Amino acid sequence: MLDRVAEITRAPRHALGRTTDLYRDLALTGPEARTLLAVLAEEFDIDLSGVRVYRHFDDGGVSLSSPEVIWTILGAALFAIASVPVASYLTATFGLPDWGNYLLIGLCIPLVLVWMQVGSLIFPRPSDWGGERIPVTIQDLISAAKEKKWPINYEGRYTS
Repeated sequence: MLDRVAEITRAPRHALGRTTDLYRDLALTGPEARTLLAVLAEEFDIDLSGVRVYRHFDDGGVSLSSPEVIWTILGAALFAIASVPVASYLTATFGLPDWGNYLLIGLCIPLVLVWMQVGSLIFPRPSDWGGERIPVTIQDLISAAKEKKWPINYEGRYTS
């Protein structure tokens, strides 16, 4: 297992041990960890259905394909596109000064923030999202390979 982890992560083999923390010692991010776990799951027939990668690793940055980001970009674009004609109409109708257009367009910022809040209700994060980071060691990977399932159950921490 140590050799395989070294090969996949490109970490020096001599730097790895059973207590090596994949996040702290190898600086793996969520995407890198998912790749490592997927390869090991395939090779060792490990059931990873219970793994919560976000409890162990950073997400490695914002994914532009995540529903929250798409929702926010869609809302910002919608309000930006709609604000220009609405501001022009209101300025012409009520005889507002030219700077009124910018003021009305600026009012879209709170609308986008409300839109983002609605998005957080539609796409909620797991209840334990901000919990304490749980380390994953190479020993955990060895246990997963032996047991053919993820060894961390998150309620009682370890199943074995």
